[in-house]
Amino acid sequence: MVMDCHHLCVIFILFRACQGELHCKHEDCGDSTSLYKERYESQTVVEESPYMISPDDFYYKFVAEHRPLVMRRAAKNWPANKVWTQDYLIQSFNEGSQVSVTKGIQNFPFGSKLHLPIKEFFVRSMQEDLMLCDKPTTQMLSDMTAPLCLRCQQFMKKMKVLYWSRQYQSDASTSLFFHPDEQLLTVVNGSAKVTLVSPLYSEKLPFNPEELLTISRLNTDIILKLSSEGIPHLTADLHKGDMLYIPQMWWQHVTLSADYNQFVQFFWPSKMTPNLQSSSKTKDLNQLPSMQASLRSLLRKYEERFLVMGVPPLDCPLQDKRMSDYTFETGKMSPEEYQAIHNGPDFTEDEPCNFDMSNQQSPCHFDTCFEDAEAPICIRYILEYCSRWEDRGCAIELPQLLNKMDKVTMEQITTMKSPYLQAN
Repeated sequence: MVMDCHHLCVIFILFRACQGELHCKHEDCGDSTSLYKERYESQTVVEESPYMISPDDFYYKFVAEHRPLVMRRAAKNWPANKVWTQDYLIQSFNEGSQVSVTKGIQNFPFGSKLHLPIKEFFVRSMQEDLMLCDKPTTQMLSDMTAPLCLRCQQFMKKMKVLYWSRQYQSDASTSLFFHPDEQLLTVVNGSAKVTLVSPLYSEKLPFNPEELLTISRLNTDIILKLSSEGIPHLTADLHKGDMLYIPQMWWQHVTLSADYNQFVQFFWPSKMTPNLQSSSKTKDLNQLPSMQASLRSLLRKYEERFLVMGVPPLDCPLQDKRMSDYTFETGKMSPEEYQAIHNGPDFTEDEPCNFDMSNQQSPCHFDTCFEDAEAPICIRYILEYCSRWEDRGCAIELPQLLNKMDKVTMEQITTMKSPYLQAN
């Protein structure tokens, strides 16, 4: 087993969180956790939203409850969708710069890394199973839009971004692994099927004698494997522009089902780590069998305690904009402010006419309308003009003017001689 710094840090976090006192937000923690288990066991697919959701909804309904979520086509308008070609990426990374690459997708993300020039990666990846996973360049960051659901201090303050790329063959899978941070996985190009398992069921998962944080022997038949062993799991089919929220510590298995795949992974540390006392007890990391069992037990306990803890309030100062920060045509304002922005129905020499100025028969050139736009003769002129011409001004002015007319005035308008015919 390879025990690197990442493995040790995760184990330390889990032991620290799960060895202390439990602080529940419910009177009966066990019953509360059972409700979460029942919900996961009754689902088979990840919950979906057809669009990007607000930071409040994302935080309180999903992050605070560790509920995975797919936001469909939330990144469909990123410039990256059009400009991230092979030539563009080689230029962006600089031809000679080194990128981090994992050999064999089944070894991703914790396997040993190669460091290759970006151009060499693209050449070799046509013949070898190579997975690029590295920080995007500043130029690439300008091609992404920060997800609306993450535009809060809790998410963005320690946000990290990774770029994934693979082009070798279709239907290839990662190991089953978990990540200690919250994640938002975004499909820029290609497609994927992601299978998720809650940490609540970690102890039901099989051990891999070679690894601690991954279970590599589960391949593309993972759904059949999990189903046959009665392990609750969720699946999500992702396509170009989709975003998937993967909660902290959740087991995940990714099958890439296209010849060329590009992903962006946002991840950030959880701001809702259980407020528990640390322990001075230590474990012998060389005892692999007991360590694997202990790790899965700790993952379950961590998730149970997370699900029953209190939720800190969300702080989004950049989202909290007042209506006074915007300018509207309606509302009480000074004459100077009104004059600066007004483009309404009044006919005066100082303000523009909403009808077609280039048409000499339009109300813009009917003098009576400048004296009183609500005069019956002006309204009669506008009615006749609009019956003959397709003019944007008719849609803007006419409803407002007619809405002010009473029955007597309308009868007067319909019986008067045509000012339009007389003027033209």
